[in-house]
Amino acid sequence: MIDSAGAVKNSYTYKPYGQFYDGEAVETVDNPWKFTGQYYDKEIEQYYLRARQYDPAMMRFTSRDPVRGDREDPLTLHRYLYCLNDPVDYVDPSGRSVFDDLNAIKEGAAIHNEAIASTCYGIAYNNDKFLTLGILMQQMVAPAMEIARIIDVRINQLEAARNALDSIARQVERLGITSEEAQIMMDWADEYNVPRSKGFERHLGRNYDKWHIRIGSHDHITIKDYCP
Repeated sequence: MIDSAGAVKNSYTYKPYGQFYDGEAVETVDNPWKFTGQYYDKEIEQYYLRARQYDPAMMRFTSRDPVRGDREDPLTLHRYLYCLNDPVDYVDPSGRSVFDDLNAIKEGAAIHNEAIASTCYGIAYNNDKFLTLGILMQQMVAPAMEIARIIDVRINQLEAARNALDSIARQVERLGITSEEAQIMMDWADEYNVPRSKGFERHLGRNYDKWHIRIGSHDHITIKDYCP
């Protein structure tokens, strides 16, 4: 934590489950917001994570998960487990569901890059279809990121994000861009070094198979995925 002049006031070093390393938590001003930016109750030495409390010393929640788990994902069946036993990669600010923000960033960046390529191509060749496609793909970024960050599919946000993504996908389909047209655009983007999503793997949420998306296939995202 720094002040308005940039001077360090507080510093913390945490173990993976949020315990403090001995002698490595330095505070000169009171600050209740600690591990993963959550509220720490120093009286009971637990974190308030909305639906329930988390005890970093036990590395477990102190009450049962209010949402049932998924039999196809055994770790979610443990009603007291924190972050599916992987707090290095995941966070759980709600006490109900695990999020993966890195996946969200990767998914959003990949679709954003495809939107840039399509928009540039549309402008360069006065092609209204690809210009519109670029605009629509940019609208996909937010719901796709929401799907990508939700590891636990039990909460309502996932369905809302899917519905938003489906709505945009139907608009894309109505453009009538063929895979061959999309390939020409992508070759043009590669030739002129327009940013695209090469190297980004698909990380959309479990049980989601719209637009030729096969979960676990690790296909690279391309505009062709959204074309008939």
